[in-house]
Amino acid sequence: MQTLDYIVIAIYFIGLLSIILMIQRAKTIEDFAVGSRQIPSSIVFASLAANAIGPGYSMGLANKAAANGYVWFYIFLAFSLQTLLIGFFVAPRLRSFSKAYTIGDIMGYRYGKLVKYISGGLSILLCAGFVGAIANASGNIINTVFGIPFIGGVIITTVAVIAYTTYGGIKVDIITDVLHFVIMAIAIPAILIFMGAEKGVDNLLHQIPEKFSSATGGFSNIAILGLLLSFFLGETLIPSYTNRALAAKNEQHAKSGFLKAGVFTIAWFLVCASIGVLSANQFPESENVYLSAIKEYLPVGVYGLVIAVLVNIVMKSQDSLLNAASVALNNDILGNYENGKSDSPKALLITRIFNVVIGSVAVLFAVNVPSVIDALLVCYTLWAPTIVLPLIIGVLKKDVKPISGLLAIIAGAVATAIWEWGLHNPNEIPSLLVGIFCNQLVFWLSELLTAKSTQYSLLQPIEE
Repeated sequence: MQTLDYIVIAIYFIGLLSIILMIQRAKTIEDFAVGSRQIPSSIVFASLAANAIGPGYSMGLANKAAANGYVWFYIFLAFSLQTLLIGFFVAPRLRSFSKAYTIGDIMGYRYGKLVKYISGGLSILLCAGFVGAIANASGNIINTVFGIPFIGGVIITTVAVIAYTTYGGIKVDIITDVLHFVIMAIAIPAILIFMGAEKGVDNLLHQIPEKFSSATGGFSNIAILGLLLSFFLGETLIPSYTNRALAAKNEQHAKSGFLKAGVFTIAWFLVCASIGVLSANQFPESENVYLSAIKEYLPVGVYGLVIAVLVNIVMKSQDSLLNAASVALNNDILGNYENGKSDSPKALLITRIFNVVIGSVAVLFAVNVPSVIDALLVCYTLWAPTIVLPLIIGVLKKDVKPISGLLAIIAGAVATAIWEWGLHNPNEIPSLLVGIFCNQLVFWLSELLTAKSTQYSLLQPIEE
């Protein structure tokens, strides 16, 4: 790295800190959790897209494509498809829950307080897992670029994220997302332009490994099905995405933001997969072809800017997750936002404390996973077979039976755990597929066979 790169990095972080300090500090839970529900569609789009620019959907995709080819691009398109579908059908209805702060609130409105507790607990575990996965990526980036030990990189970035999310809440997350989105959306596609200009397009195409000609990339059909389901449902309506819908100005702004983000991710995934495929033979010894391509092809100064943004966008991918986890713990588990308590300074203080605690625990996960994609797949296994489909059904259908949601979550979790850790995925059938099947089988059997009313107070839908 040249001196100019270090100067650009320093200027960037000083400027970013100035922007953060200019943003008004969150004073209420409404402000901390959902940005006072005043976020326009353009900002919802940029914030969602910035999450797609994060480590898993850029660096992780490029590195996987360098190993297996464009099959990973097609797998990642499952995420784009679900974002578009959520935009059309679910995001507007989510925004109609005008008093909800979390997924737990929405689940509670449909399935009762017990399901709210369970949803809140799973939200916290999922967000902490994602924070750890992203911290793993940040440690690798800082180690590769600056030579700082992996553990040191994890700690530095996570502490910084904890500090500014605790200060500003979701507004800081979203506003700085826009800055990162603009820079990366211009700089990363430029790598392909510089690559083609230097090496020649024909030469690059002839260097693509022959093994990439296989449409399946060496995966079995059942394995590809499992991966497609993982990326289709694994991040569907995770707390940080749901919060974007809840924070939108109105239903139309929520819908538009998600639809634009879905379209953007298609182009973004093609760019990142192409960087991986075209770099496979250029950097055969590299453990991270994405970072190698950035270093090789971007001009001095621009390289420093992209590294600064990449490090920060890795951190940014953590911030909204931390925000969602701390709000879920205080709201869904402890109930500190109920009955007008959301305006209490004590409730906001406790949320900030939880923000620090959850971020610190997530570091332990970061140092115990082999790669960011592997870590994401672990998180998907936790989320998709339990919460996702009962949540979507509950948003779209008001007259669900509370017991159906509870039984579906339990069935999905138990089936996934037995198949994944007890039987170790026999016949390569992924546990996520088994869990989703059992989740929905039990849900609809319950809808058919159980009574609508119940005497148990914990299964009485909470009034909106």
